Amino acid sequence: MRTDPLHFYDLTRALPNSDYAPQIAYPDHTFAPGGQIEPAGMTLETAEFGPGESETSTVYYDPRSRALFAGDLVADKATPALLEGHSCGWLIDLDRLRTQFPHIGTIYPGHGAPGGPELIDEQRAYLERFRHLVRTALPDGTDLTEDKLNSIAAELSRDYPGYPSVASLPTLLEENIKSVAREIRAEDPATVPILCQAR
Repeated sequence: MRTDPLHFYDLTRALPNSDYAPQIAYPDHTFAPGGQIEPAGMTLETAEFGPGESETSTVYYDPRSRALFAGDLVADKATPALLEGHSCGWLIDLDRLRTQFPHIGTIYPGHGAPGGPELIDEQRAYLERFRHLVRTALPDGTDLTEDKLNSIAAELSRDYPGYPSVASLPTLLEENIKSVAREIRAEDPATVPILCQAR
């Protein structure tokens, strides 16, 4: 966060009507992954994931109420940020999330309304569809042309109408496509995890 190596904060602050704070509030307390924290008399289990939507992501689970606070690992009907090029890792994270917390009752996502475990399945389906469209447009490692980018964006907009953007970047969908295209071109088909292979 302090170094912002991809310059996301500068980019989003420079946008007209930016809703990003002029100063970032950094955590003043840290804890080890896999530990427990006790805010306001609750006991929450923690788990760290990543790289996926971002380099790292922490979720919080209340075993008493079976509530999972998923952060940006899960959203409800929103266009995610795939800018860091870890869509395959994100799919692996979602699979691990389901395995690690098999008794989830309610998920409180980073974006959108709370729901049940089906939100994990919907997030996975979105990422799989996204990767499929990009992979199909890049046979034999070809480049992503403007026409291909526009075609993928149009198809995603048809498949997921009205999905709000999770970031205040007006070109988030197009930037996502470019990032996933770079990611897929760099993948070795012989070693890419089965969860990320063509479906």
